[in-house]
Amino acid sequence: MRSPAVRTQALLALVAVATLALAGCGVTDGGNTVTTTPASDARVTIQTETAIPATDTAASTTATTTGTGDRALDGYVATLSSTLGATTDALQGATQGSDAGPLAEAMTARTIAFDRIIDTITGAVATGDAAARLQTAVVTAAPALSTAYRDFVDAARQAADSNDSAGLASAKTRLIDAIELFRSAVAAG
Repeated sequence: MRSPAVRTQALLALVAVATLALAGCGVTDGGNTVTTTPASDARVTIQTETAIPATDTAASTTATTTGTGDRALDGYVATLSSTLGATTDALQGATQGSDAGPLAEAMTARTIAFDRIIDTITGAVATGDAAARLQTAVVTAAPALSTAYRDFVDAARQAADSNDSAGLASAKTRLIDAIELFRSAVAAG
């Protein structure tokens, strides 16, 4: 049995993903109503009008459940959202050239995690039209972000070798932009 903290983290991750899919609208799915609020407010309201803070970083806002009705795919997408959230969180703390080496190593692990979850999503059998659309959007947008992760690792390693804070900042911006493009593509899909 999972601990309450693990269930809470899983719920928040699931909540984070749905905001991508449902940004700016109220949706009723199977009796559960999900309403999102603007990113500046950074709250997600679910069925009982209980506000759950969304993860909000300078680069992005993550929030709710996809609501596709495909529990397996929704879970995989929640894991994907957690991976992206952890990436943006890790990027926020690194500002010096001396941070680049450890960050390159951490992003190598995140690149592997991203690719694994994309492989899982690609191989999943989507049940229902909404799940199939979400799966297609994720799989279509994934190669560009996978490349951006790898480019970041290369740039971070170069920044570490030369203690180049500006190079690290530029690489961070490119990866954050790629994550946002991925999220936008998935939300539009």
